[in-house]
Amino acid sequence: MSWTEKTHPTPFDNLPLPGLFFIDGDILARLIQRNWTAGQKLPMVAFPSGQEFELWETSNPKQADRAHLR
Repeated sequence: MSWTEKTHPTPFDNLPLPGLFFIDGDILARLIQRNWTAGQKLPMVAFPSGQEFELWETSNPKQADRAHLR
């Protein structure tokens, strides 16, 4: 999944997923002095190893039970 408007729900919003967090595009826009992330959010997951990765939504419901881990 890529950046999504903060007002639009994502499939991850209400999941009881340990390590789930969202990057706040408004804060990032201020930090990097660019506006393309303003009003956006990016779903991420942090693993116990300390690795953090984007969460991607699939348009194929048959693949919804799969996870790609490195």
